[in-house]
Amino acid sequence: VTAYANHDHCVKVKVIRLTPAITYYYRFLYLKNGVYYATKTAKTKTAPVSTADVSVKFGFVSCQDYIGRYYNPYVKLLDEQADFFIHLGDYVYESTGDPSFQNASGVRVIQFTDQVNAITAYASNGQPYYLAASLDNYRQLYRTYRSDALLQEVHEAMPMIPIWDDHEFADDCWGATATTFDERRNELSISRRQNAERAWLEYMPVDLDEVSEGSISVNEATLYPNNRIYREFYFGKHLHLIMTDYRSYRPDHLIREDAFPATVVLDEATLQQLISAQGLDFQTVRNSFLPYFNIDLAELATLKVILTAVVTQAYLAEGIATADAQQRASTVIRGNLDATVVNNLLQSYNQTTSTPYPLFDNTQLANMSRGLSYLGLGKQSLFSSLGSRYLVVKQSYDLYANYQYLMGSGDSGQNGLGQTQETWLRNTLLNSTQTWRVVGSSVSLTSLLLDLANTDGLPADFIALLNSLPSAYRHLFYFNVDQRDGFVNKRAALVELLDSVTNTVSIAGDIHASYVSQHGERTFEFTGTSVSSGTFSTLASNQATEIGLSNVEAITASIDYLLRRANPMISYANSNANGVSIMQVSADSIEVDYHLLAAEVAFENHYNDRQAIRDNVQTLSFQVKSGKLSLI
Repeated sequence: VTAYANHDHCVKVKVIRLTPAITYYYRFLYLKNGVYYATKTAKTKTAPVSTADVSVKFGFVSCQDYIGRYYNPYVKLLDEQADFFIHLGDYVYESTGDPSFQNASGVRVIQFTDQVNAITAYASNGQPYYLAASLDNYRQLYRTYRSDALLQEVHEAMPMIPIWDDHEFADDCWGATATTFDERRNELSISRRQNAERAWLEYMPVDLDEVSEGSISVNEATLYPNNRIYREFYFGKHLHLIMTDYRSYRPDHLIREDAFPATVVLDEATLQQLISAQGLDFQTVRNSFLPYFNIDLAELATLKVILTAVVTQAYLAEGIATADAQQRASTVIRGNLDATVVNNLLQSYNQTTSTPYPLFDNTQLANMSRGLSYLGLGKQSLFSSLGSRYLVVKQSYDLYANYQYLMGSGDSGQNGLGQTQETWLRNTLLNSTQTWRVVGSSVSLTSLLLDLANTDGLPADFIALLNSLPSAYRHLFYFNVDQRDGFVNKRAALVELLDSVTNTVSIAGDIHASYVSQHGERTFEFTGTSVSSGTFSTLASNQATEIGLSNVEAITASIDYLLRRANPMISYANSNANGVSIMQVSADSIEVDYHLLAAEVAFENHYNDRQAIRDNVQTLSFQVKSGKLSLI
């Protein structure tokens, strides 16, 4: 076969007519100028036939940021001599120095050779960093990541089954839309998505059945929006592996990043209907919602002009061009508006004028209707992932999501899999005859509930800590609604489906933490942590810092306690370690080992001192047997 420049000199070959359940050794010979060059000798292993009564061992990993970090946990994956390993996504990261989570000052850095066609973003201190956009950008990421000696060794030791998550294209993406700039500009780019997918397909051992055998090239017809990487595998009579795709077909996040905090999304009549349907008395909870009024009333014409001008200036301060700022302001200053937000805007306006406009007083506020605004959902600024993708108020969000599901966007607004894939998953599960079904997903089903309101039973020092939080953060939050918590109704339906089929477990990645959870009566999920990327506790620390909370270290140090306290379905949580996970599937049980390394180890290269890595690994083992989960 020929290594073509227009495939970045990648070669993939599909070999068939192999013997099941056997280890094969292979290498490539490269002919250049009459001289043959040989690669290292690698090995792979074929799957046992679907009727073989054998156990199967495999690893599952995710999230291997290269910038300033090393892949030390892979030593344990090599030690385990697994039959294969699964990569659940974030094999590469599209950014090359995002200071919010990457350390670009060390020796592991990437500078795009095609920087002119990369996307430029700016850190809070004004320093630029870059994100992949061109095909050359994405190819360079894979070339650089694959230059890591330990990662090469892993690929030489065993076959891999990969899926993608978001960073192979863009953080928290949906379809071909990125979220880097939080709706300050349109980030829909089919060409960028296709560039990302093309590079992935060039470098990943995936053929998608495009050829029966022989040389594999990237088929343009399979790129977005025609991609399909969800697929199934059989390993003997006991393991049916079902791999899904959460990113390609999912809709936008329920709350857009540019949602205007004052916009009322559920008025009082709608809230009363929703809450009454739950068998509750609306009057007992009415005051937990915020007062609102209709800005389009004729008597409020002057106020409308003032608010439009104030909000236009706010958009201008965010770097929005004048015409766009004016259009955005005129769009959001209409209909029902949250009086609390309006008062805050008026306070700012009154400081700049000699003719202040009176604020709504307590009597006026008390006589207003009550509704749910984006502020009530957690959105506090014009452009932000906070209150959109992160830290949304659970009770309010559940109400809004349920309303949208039943009365608004319906199924399509929450279907992270897309209708075609969802139907395939249902049929695949219901028709499966293997002993165990393992469903692989790039994102976790485990709810990340963070209770910063309830102090019952807490130690005195922790009560003081929570009481020190601003009132806006004294709530029960969904920490992350980019994952399945964002699709409340469809998440429940998926759990119901998984739970309807015996011996079904889920594996997931993305969140950079290790969780063992039970969903429904008998469905268990093993969420594996990142190989090298910053851990979930670091992400929580960043979010706490961004919203200006005090005692950040105390909050993040207690993150696992807070998560388990709010969600008793979590049996085990470790949000501050990197690692790899190993699953062994046999006739009567599934066993999962978590091999974990302290987060700070990722910043140092220990490849030449592997025993030191082994000596510092913490291993925890879990078993699912006869419908029960246990620590072994």
